[in-house]
Amino acid sequence: MTPTSSRLAILQRVVNGINATNPQYSILFRRNVTTHPIPYFGDPITSLIATFGLNPSAAEFTCNRWSQVLTTQQLDDCLINYFKNPAVPAHCWFCCWENCLNMLGHSYKEDTVHLDLSPRATGDKGDGKLFEQMVATDLQWFCQVLALCRNVKAAFMAGTATKALYIDDFLKKYLPPSYSLRPRAKRRKGETSVYDLVGPNLNIPVFFCGPSPSAGDGGVGLASEVWHNLASLKAAGF
Repeated sequence: MTPTSSRLAILQRVVNGINATNPQYSILFRRNVTTHPIPYFGDPITSLIATFGLNPSAAEFTCNRWSQVLTTQQLDDCLINYFKNPAVPAHCWFCCWENCLNMLGHSYKEDTVHLDLSPRATGDKGDGKLFEQMVATDLQWFCQVLALCRNVKAAFMAGTATKALYIDDFLKKYLPPSYSLRPRAKRRKGETSVYDLVGPNLNIPVFFCGPSPSAGDGGVGLASEVWHNLASLKAAGF
């Protein structure tokens, strides 16, 4: 199986799995907005760097990028070319991460992919327990896409997954047993840290920061943390 056919096969499994289970999470979705599962923004196969987020926003689907009906091939084309579409710019959420990536000589347009823990686009988190259950369940798809990231050498993540859990703690709680997220040093909750994400054919450093791109400061806190840690990030392979 070629790398492209492997990506399409995983995408089809994601689409089938998400469509089959969407009804149980319907109260979390934005009314009158047709969405598609998004397991990756950019190409997981060719990218060297990754950013991790929680899940796509339903606002993504209010622009003219997405048709209401897409074949798996058409959806894949939209996803791998997401950051290279001159007619429709990427969602503004990615701007802060793009600035951070640029500090280290990377860009979504060149060598970076974004993966979300859940591929389902929701409105607000609504029922917090149901949202947490959804994301925890959908980690299976996140891990399947991670398996495609054979060239990724480092990743970034920031912010919270729930009111009680930062995204790093969420992963430590819910990742399958074949994966682990190991801090390189002792840390306090929400503190900027570097982890090793280890799994089947995977061992990469992951930078975590408490402030997220969607924080009230417009991502300034996140950008500042990356800036202050540039030397150590470069030394770690970012």
